[in-house]
Amino acid sequence: RPSRRKFMLGASAAVGSAAVAGAVFLLPTRVSRPPALAKAHYERGIAARGQGNAEQYAQAVHHLREATRIDPDYAEAWGALAWAYRSLIADGSGADGQRLSIFAKAAAQRALELDPDNPDAQAALLLLRPVFGRWAEVEAGLQSLLARHPTYNVARFCLAYTLTGT
Repeated sequence: RPSRRKFMLGASAAVGSAAVAGAVFLLPTRVSRPPALAKAHYERGIAARGQGNAEQYAQAVHHLREATRIDPDYAEAWGALAWAYRSLIADGSGADGQRLSIFAKAAAQRALELDPDNPDAQAALLLLRPVFGRWAEVEAGLQSLLARHPTYNVARFCLAYTLTGT
C-alpha cells in the first residue's frame, strides 16, 4: 500500500506536468513559419542584396516587400527589407533618400516588434545616418551586434569598413 507522502508527490508531479503541457499548447508562440512563397521571395531578396549594386538592391526590395506582403509577421523579411532600403540609400542611386529612410525605419521597427533582436533591423537603424563623425558609436553598436550574432556577415563587413575608414 503506497504511503501518503508518495501519493502527494505523485499527484503534485501530475498536476505540474499538466500545467506545463497546457501552457505549451495554449500560449501563443512568437515563432513565425512563413509560407513557402514568402520564404522563396525572402531568399531571392537576400541573394539579390548580396550582389552589391543599385539594380540588385532594388530587386531585393521588390522580393522582400513581396515576402512581407505574403506574411506580415515574417520578422526576418522585415529586417532584410530595412537593410535593403538602407543599402539603396548608401549606394546613392536612390531617387529619394529621405523617403527611403522613412521606409527603412518603418521596416526595421516592424522587424523589431516581431523579433526584438533582429540583426538586419538593428544594423539598418544604426547605419541609416552617415558614419562620419560617429565612428565610436557605430563601432560599439556593431561590436554589440556581433557579440549577439557572431556569424552576421553584414555587421562584420560594416565593422571592417568603419575601422578601415578611421
